[in-house]
Amino acid sequence: PQAKPFTAGDRPAEPDLDRAQVRQLVAFVKTLPRPIEADGGAAAAHGKERFKSIGCAACHVPDLGGVRGVYSDFLLYVMDDPTPAGGSDPYGPAPPQLKLPPRPDDGAEPNEWKTPALWGVADSAPYWHDGSAATLKDAILRHRGMGKSVTERFKALSATDQAAVIAFLNTLKAPPDAYPLRNPAVTRLTARR
Repeated sequence: PQAKPFTAGDRPAEPDLDRAQVRQLVAFVKTLPRPIEADGGAAAAHGKERFKSIGCAACHVPDLGGVRGVYSDFLLYVMDDPTPAGGSDPYGPAPPQLKLPPRPDDGAEPNEWKTPALWGVADSAPYWHDGSAATLKDAILRHRGMGKSVTERFKALSATDQAAVIAFLNTLKAPPDAYPLRNPAVTRLTARR
């Protein structure tokens, strides 16, 4: 079954896949190279402990459903602070020419985001759901809403402990035999030359 949004957990959510499709997906995923947790030394080990102690691991669960190193609970969370009364939406209103279909009642709310898996995060910048966080620290500091208390605990850490958390996150690497990601803009520029 689908993860239920916290804001309306009583709404039913039908599965996306049937059992045969799930088995096919699992068989395919088993063929993919697995991300690794590299050895980052003492600083990264200390950072992993800080990651747990300040509450990051409450949502970025290290091991889930028999999968080690996934660092996600795959649940939905509100990650923005509510718009103050009389305030405006930071994204602004939708353009009048944009006619959106009605949202299904069982979908996530626009301000809810599924916890991303952190495996391979060291090799996947930019961060955040919209790519607006250039660094891992920027992404941590962007947590608001239901993640705000963890952000505040991170900010209360010493500079050394903050750096250790980042050192730990930098151990969560893409598989060594993964294809390198290419920036489409760079590919277009080099193709013109």
